[in-house]
Amino acid sequence: MTAVAAAGGGYWLYDRGRRSDVPKEVEPLMLQAKQLMNQNTRDGQYMALGLYQRVVQIAPDWADGWGWLGYTYGVISHFRERTESVSLRARAEAAGHRALQIDPKSAFGELALAAALPFIGFYAERDRRLTRALSFRPNEEEILILTGVSLQMVGRSSEGIPLYEAVRRERPFTAGEYYNYIVALWNAGRLAELDEAINDAASLYPNQGNIWYARIGLAMYAGQLDALNAILADKRSWPTGVPEEQTKSFVNVTRAIHSRNPALVRAATEEQLKFGRLSAQQAELVIRTVTALGSLDDAFALIDDYYFGRRTVIPDSPVQGSGFSPEQRQTRILFQPVTKPLRTDRRFEPLVRELGLDQYWRESGKPPDYRHIAGL
Repeated sequence: MTAVAAAGGGYWLYDRGRRSDVPKEVEPLMLQAKQLMNQNTRDGQYMALGLYQRVVQIAPDWADGWGWLGYTYGVISHFRERTESVSLRARAEAAGHRALQIDPKSAFGELALAAALPFIGFYAERDRRLTRALSFRPNEEEILILTGVSLQMVGRSSEGIPLYEAVRRERPFTAGEYYNYIVALWNAGRLAELDEAINDAASLYPNQGNIWYARIGLAMYAGQLDALNAILADKRSWPTGVPEEQTKSFVNVTRAIHSRNPALVRAATEEQLKFGRLSAQQAELVIRTVTALGSLDDAFALIDDYYFGRRTVIPDSPVQGSGFSPEQRQTRILFQPVTKPLRTDRRFEPLVRELGLDQYWRESGKPPDYRHIAGL
């Protein structure tokens, strides 16, 4: 499945119980900014930033306006080239601190500072920020969603599922939220609920890229060739821009996993490894795929390059001149069903120690799912 979708939520302004918190003069701007963020596109994100900047110009003493601005900067900072990412993070921190200066109990100020933290190495601080934000607003949907995403990153997806479901009881998920909920169910081994969720998400958002690739990934990694072919046969549901060559690769991998024919497995593995070091997102996909194909040596070699750049530096994106941002690499790929063989390998525990995860689990007293839930 694809990389993390932006956590962004949705329809908070429609909650009449909270509308009074929003200054009337900026309410339309806030609504429009949220709608733009929910598109989960670069253009939409930049336009949302412009609207949030206007919000704090109009209402400079409204803490939540600064918090929303900082949160948006923080979310975007994880998905940009290194120079811009560092700048966005600094702006997120400045806006978050400004919110807390205005109101020391600003939940959105804490949310902004949590969102600004890089993925790797700041696990405990992110926990503290999100816990504090929830203590101020325990039912705030945006905070619940980001907490659920954060728990996936530290291997605790099962704890995040009730948070997603609290949001789902209030309103439909956005496409990005549904994707993250699906990943949480998958990671936690909640397969019956996963089937229901993936079918509902596909009916709501049939052409949405993350949802479509999630369906592809679930079928592919399980070796379900008939299910994969059924998805591919429905071309009306394809997202825009899916290359035919990529769909052939899906079929090759699924056929190899399904058959376990050594020649097909090796051919599919070699095909995947051609792409594994082109970008961070490609590496995330290929780590999972070659693990599913049984090539753990290749998976761990790619992991070393992805996180640490030991043999080859894997750029953040395929764009020429792209940088290397090891602090922004994903960790939830390590805790998914498809990567279970990695977790039983002797190389896995040294890996999570080096990433700082083992220390976080020990000091927090909150172990990952795979250490206390059977079958994970």
